[in-house]
Amino acid sequence: MRPFLKSREGGIAVPFVIILPVLLLSAAAAFEFANAHFTRASMQNAADAAALAAASHIDLDPNVDLDAARRDRAERIFASNMPTSRTVSDLQMLYSNDAARHQVVATARHGSFFGGFGDAFDWDISVVAAAQSRATPVELAFVLDTTASMQVTGSWPAARDRFIRAIDQIDAIFQGGDGIRVSFVPFSDRVNVGLSSRNWLTGPAPSDWRGCLRPREEPEALFPHAVTDTPPNLLRFEPSARDTELRHRRGFGRRVTCPMQLTAPTSDLESIRASLRALSPDGTGRFDVGLAWGWRVLSERWRGRWGEPDYPQPSSETRKIALFIGDGYTAVNNRPTDLGLGEHDGEERALNRMSATHQRHFVEVCRKMREDGIELFMLAPQDTYAKMEDAMIDCAVDGSWF
Repeated sequence: MRPFLKSREGGIAVPFVIILPVLLLSAAAAFEFANAHFTRASMQNAADAAALAAASHIDLDPNVDLDAARRDRAERIFASNMPTSRTVSDLQMLYSNDAARHQVVATARHGSFFGGFGDAFDWDISVVAAAQSRATPVELAFVLDTTASMQVTGSWPAARDRFIRAIDQIDAIFQGGDGIRVSFVPFSDRVNVGLSSRNWLTGPAPSDWRGCLRPREEPEALFPHAVTDTPPNLLRFEPSARDTELRHRRGFGRRVTCPMQLTAPTSDLESIRASLRALSPDGTGRFDVGLAWGWRVLSERWRGRWGEPDYPQPSSETRKIALFIGDGYTAVNNRPTDLGLGEHDGEERALNRMSATHQRHFVEVCRKMREDGIELFMLAPQDTYAKMEDAMIDCAVDGSWF
């Protein structure tokens, strides 16, 4: 018995057994605190992103309530930025705004990761984020399909009214201030830049020239009919004569028209409303060309060419948005035609609809515009051709912008 009592072997086992639960509990508590801190940080980041998204949101859909649209965007941005976790329950996000201040409050119940501790490691977490509506100036281009199909299919009255209501929406947001510059680009397969742009031409203008330019293509490997924002000092345009009839080798006709002159950047939104009301659709169309002119009126490479020496501004200093509406169809003399892009005999047939080639060109223009920092909003008239809708969905900033 005496040797056993004198033995020191295993002397640390008893204290270790006593202290082990304390060590494990401390480690579990440290982990739970770290996990709760991560949840709180994640909620704060998501709330910050949601508040900023709501504050910067401009919804050009005239049928949408702006406050409701901002709330919806805040909810979607919060959800996309908040990681899922089995320890988080009762997660809620509330959005509110007071004039230009947008606030997001998020609450949640954070439970134990390990379980078995009852509610010892349960916390109620709440975060608040707020953001002011951007004071950043906005440059906006309205790009409108004015081809005869818009009249033939019955899309024109609704499309025109939607554009006017979108302008009303912009007017309500900026309230006639200096923070908005708007251009209006009506297009067929030509765009009218006005008689003052003679120095953009490859040569002397025809005597009957009214300001219209032919599509200017810069062929690329994957896009043989590509159109870009190259300014006229680097690559000039060919003038287009007055309205004319062209005949395709297969016997189909095409009516080339010179649409209404585009409206250079202005803060006078009433002048754009008046232009919309005066428009009458006619002729055939190239949607990639129309969109490219929306790009050009926003591109910094065209600075000083739209009647204002400091316009367009760099995308780092202003927000740039293009709003496009088109139905994906073309027409000749108020009758359908099977011409696709409209300029080349070798193009694939499209039966009066946007061809696959045209669709790829359109989406490529969108991609380049987004690279330049331009946000794209797409409005599809009723009965828009499916390929056009697909292209619009690919082009829009996100689902809420189509």
